[in-house]
Amino acid sequence: MKRLIYFFLLYFIIINVNAQESSTLYFMQSIPQSNLINPAIQGKCKIFVGLPALSSIYFDVSTGIAYNDILTKNNATNKFDLDFDKLITRLDSTNYFSTSVNINLLSLGLQFKNNLYFTFDVSDKVFARAGIPKDLLRFAWQGNTQFEGKRASFDNFNIDLNYYHELALGVSKKIDNVTVGIKGKVLFGIGNLTSERTKIGFSSDSSNFDITLNSDILINTSGPIIITQDQDSSINTPEFNDDKSITDIALNRENMGFALDAGVVYDINDFVSLSASVIDLGFINWKDDVNNISQTGNFTFSGINMQDTTFISSITDSIKNFTRMNPITHNSYSSSLTSKIYLGGVFKINKDISFGALSRGELYNKKYYQAFTFSANTHFLKFLSTTVSYTINDKGYNNFGFGLGLKGGPLQFYLVSDHLPVKLQETNKVNLRFGFNLLFGCKKKEDVGSKSRNSLLWF
Repeated sequence: MKRLIYFFLLYFIIINVNAQESSTLYFMQSIPQSNLINPAIQGKCKIFVGLPALSSIYFDVSTGIAYNDILTKNNATNKFDLDFDKLITRLDSTNYFSTSVNINLLSLGLQFKNNLYFTFDVSDKVFARAGIPKDLLRFAWQGNTQFEGKRASFDNFNIDLNYYHELALGVSKKIDNVTVGIKGKVLFGIGNLTSERTKIGFSSDSSNFDITLNSDILINTSGPIIITQDQDSSINTPEFNDDKSITDIALNRENMGFALDAGVVYDINDFVSLSASVIDLGFINWKDDVNNISQTGNFTFSGINMQDTTFISSITDSIKNFTRMNPITHNSYSSSLTSKIYLGGVFKINKDISFGALSRGELYNKKYYQAFTFSANTHFLKFLSTTVSYTINDKGYNNFGFGLGLKGGPLQFYLVSDHLPVKLQETNKVNLRFGFNLLFGCKKKEDVGSKSRNSLLWF
């Protein structure tokens, strides 16, 4: 059991991936992809074309657990040993590990007269997240004696997987010193697995030490796979549905969804601007190849009766009954996207230097996650823009980021990260976005106000 825990935790620490929109990118408005985080941000060029499948590739590695949380230095050997007792003290009640990748297959931006700006994006998005209860690891590593007289809850043990194709059309309009933007998204669901209900736990009686297990589970799936049951209710290995073509899978109109982005930018004056946006406010209805897998059970273990010759067979039958799956049903269901809220402000010293502050909020599984990002942004040269950032979130205060934009002729390359692995032993999150764009009809770098320097700071 302990070896399984070693493998399980190290697996997530080493390879887990979790995609979220880059906060550092929010302040790099010379990069057209900043519009992905706030649809009111308008591009600086009349025409923007993202190179197919190369305009925006984004991934994020996030575990919430750093090597420093699980290793303790052994002074005798001068080596680091695994310390799961230390890890358990640092865990939250529920610990989320997730995986996602976002790839823009096609991106386009067009600027028209009257300060109108249109965008069109085609993207593939994959997102997966697993919630691991602290009590589960405590039980597996430290045993059940610590739960005597109370219930050990594994209720938040869940898995969510979402793979969908997105078509997004956005428009923004600048009116005086206010720019408003909105983006509608049509979603084509490709595959989904959602833990709609996971109530699992056990209780240990302090008087007779009986152990009672209970479970009530409902998992919904949709995708080009076939799931069947044997007569004993066990689930067979899922098989790919060969009758589905690539077009049927990629543009599945049975699994349709919709989402909305909205944003606003308010330029208070030439030096200060405020902004806000809501991203991915939407859902997907899953109707095609749907499976509802459920299980309910209750089992009490009262110890071993050595005088009962039928004990082994009876306990085996009880365990089989406890773990027996209910018949699979095929009812449609819905899954929500993980929405994000951004509140930002930019303070410009002059046309080349600005500072930004950003609040990023995310609501998932009835819990709100908050992060704050501060950045310094420069654009001294026409072909070069840079950003350095610092992010505070619920998992640490050592998140340093960097952004780079390079332009030669119409070709632009950019690279952005919120979480650079500055100290590997303390790193629990690394992300990266990069891509190539073609830009035409770009504006010349303008002075800020009537002076090139902020009169609040310079005389």
